[in-house]
Amino acid sequence: MKRISLTGNKMNRGVSLILGVGCLIMAAGLSAQVNQGQEETITFKAQVRARGEIDQRDLNSKTGYDSYTFLRTRFGALLQPVKHYSAFIQFQDSRVFGKEKSPTDDSKNVDLHQAYIEAKHFIWDKMDVRLGRMEVSYGEERLIGRSNWGNTGRSLDGSLFMFNLSGPLKLDVFAYRLNENSPPPTLADTTAVPDKEDRDFMGLYLTYNHSDYFNADAYIIGDGDHTRNAATHGKDSLQRATIGTFLSGRFGSFSYKTEMAYQTGTISGASLSAFLLTGSFGYASADAAWKPSVVVGCDYVSGDNNLADKKIRTFNTLFGSSRYYGGMDYFIDIARHTAQLGLQDNMIKIKIQPADAVTAGLDYHYFLSAQKDKTLNSKVFGHEADLVVAYKANTFVSFESGFSIMRPGKLLKKRFGGRGDPGMWSYLTMQFDY
Repeated sequence: MKRISLTGNKMNRGVSLILGVGCLIMAAGLSAQVNQGQEETITFKAQVRARGEIDQRDLNSKTGYDSYTFLRTRFGALLQPVKHYSAFIQFQDSRVFGKEKSPTDDSKNVDLHQAYIEAKHFIWDKMDVRLGRMEVSYGEERLIGRSNWGNTGRSLDGSLFMFNLSGPLKLDVFAYRLNENSPPPTLADTTAVPDKEDRDFMGLYLTYNHSDYFNADAYIIGDGDHTRNAATHGKDSLQRATIGTFLSGRFGSFSYKTEMAYQTGTISGASLSAFLLTGSFGYASADAAWKPSVVVGCDYVSGDNNLADKKIRTFNTLFGSSRYYGGMDYFIDIARHTAQLGLQDNMIKIKIQPADAVTAGLDYHYFLSAQKDKTLNSKVFGHEADLVVAYKANTFVSFESGFSIMRPGKLLKKRFGGRGDPGMWSYLTMQFDY
């Protein structure tokens, strides 16, 4: 059987082609577009978010706690000079209080978070195009997300083609360059450098929003690292394809969500075969006092406890947003943080709204590994509880506070050197959005 692959040299050429096509159609469209009497508009967007944290997640009460404060500042402008065409530019400064050794120091950490051109109904009235640096979000952000909780967030460089096919059916075709190690040659050196060490990310994402009862996403994603060495026998060090679907719906007060994904390919010469399976059921009562809701679910991320057979069975969550697996972020990188054993998250989430501007939620997670640790003869990472209270003061200002505690099992104790004290963490956020 011949394997169909989205990675390797074919993927690298595909990314370059999609990026190039995006540039060409943007240039052609902007040069041909006329202002059909539309008034030029500029919309400003701003955000300032400060979050203080108290951290004792090392499972060692003797080390005490650490405290720090993050500050994230964003300012952007949406420019719409002509009909169907716009550009969005957003700058960001992310810092930790006190990292500059002196009040007169300058950390110079302002970055371009987003900058893209968007053309709607370009060439075909059902196609929109976006080219540049952008945030990307799909489904519940388990595999592709903005990672908004982090102090920097995530943005990708590339092209996005959005097809509004028919009513509820939409298709996104995207290609992003994650790492460019072969910049264009200078005029003094016109020798072409092959794309041998670049890293790319591309795919197709189909959404079908039929009704409240049933909505479905289907996707195929390829990511590749074209670095080659002796261990990879002259082939790319990463050739990975992820195929999956996300289903959701609601029947009155009841709701459901499930996501299934499979990964195949090669990593450093070893074959990959891994999967993700999630499912949850919820109940929400909008008419009852305090509008209570409860969600019960389980996530299963496959793992591997036999690392000597040149086969990889640990699923990679790619560019998913963190905090799915507990507020304390013990499991951001599943492979590394579980020692390749994978993860099973059994959860229950309860939320209430005691006032129009106040919500409170309590989450419980029972973390197990997907594969047993043969040395410890255990699959238990631990039990985590997360309490979060949010208050929206007005249209622009909101507050959020949380407290989390982890009771570690054998696997988490092993990761932190044998200590088994409860881990604790808390935070307070104030956010301004304009």
